[in-house]
Amino acid sequence: MEPTAVERLNRVLDRLPRDTLHLGARTVPAFRSIGILGFHLAVLAAVLTAIRAGVPVLEAVGISATAGASFFAFGLLRRAMTGRENLVLLEHVWVALGSVALYLWAAGGPVLPGLDVLSAALCVFLAAGRVGCLIAGCCHGHPASIGPVYPAAAGLPDRLHGVRLFPVQLVESAGLLGIGAIGFVLAGSRPGTATVWVLTAYATVRFGVEALRGDRRPNVVGVSVPRAMAVMQLLAVAESARRQRRPVKSRRRLLRCGTQHLTTAGWAASHQPIRITPHPRPGRPGTTASWPPPEAYS
Repeated sequence: MEPTAVERLNRVLDRLPRDTLHLGARTVPAFRSIGILGFHLAVLAAVLTAIRAGVPVLEAVGISATAGASFFAFGLLRRAMTGRENLVLLEHVWVALGSVALYLWAAGGPVLPGLDVLSAALCVFLAAGRVGCLIAGCCHGHPASIGPVYPAAAGLPDRLHGVRLFPVQLVESAGLLGIGAIGFVLAGSRPGTATVWVLTAYATVRFGVEALRGDRRPNVVGVSVPRAMAVMQLLAVAESARRQRRPVKSRRRLLRCGTQHLTTAGWAASHQPIRITPHPRPGRPGTTASWPPPEAYS
């Protein structure tokens, strides 16, 4: 009997989960390697967006380096503060925006065109990160008829062994690529338009895909933290847009206002008293899985 389209798709998805990739004679960590590839693709996207927006290419390289450094620095800081490694995409977006805004301000260059470059490039990086999530088994969806079946080494709960999980990571990845493509087009228009678009669209998508997530979600008063952060991001963008319509002395003041809103929201979200215990590695009590646990990326 000829397999159906869903069965063929599931066969493809079943081949994706893994903890390593083979590059010739070398074996490299899959999750980390996809992240590195995503960063290089994001740098390329930043350069192309800079050309379209009239931003010097050298400045685009500086923006990429600053954003990359902020990602790792904030990750280390968060791990030192919480005692565990937990990457929350929205937090890193906010930190990257603040870091790059500070870099552009210190360099004396135009801030809003630079943030447009960053916004489009971030979409590429985050989309690659979600592909890494799909391969690693974190940030998975609910049980469904379409999706990969993860091996026991992925560290998922026993109830999910042998169960197909909806590939919500691919949905978010595709959405990010679409958002980034429109952001690239908007980068050639009024400075700041692409940034507003990316922040608004990504917050909307992130709010929606939270309903498709099947992993354990940290929450406050019944609302998942990422959803609350998405609302905070929308409110910060709306407030910045409202202030932009008022007579202001400079666009830097507008940027400073938006950055302050996001920074305050990020601090509040990251300091909630949330405790999540990592899943144990099957067969070895008291140890964690070799792959990123389901809470490692959010």
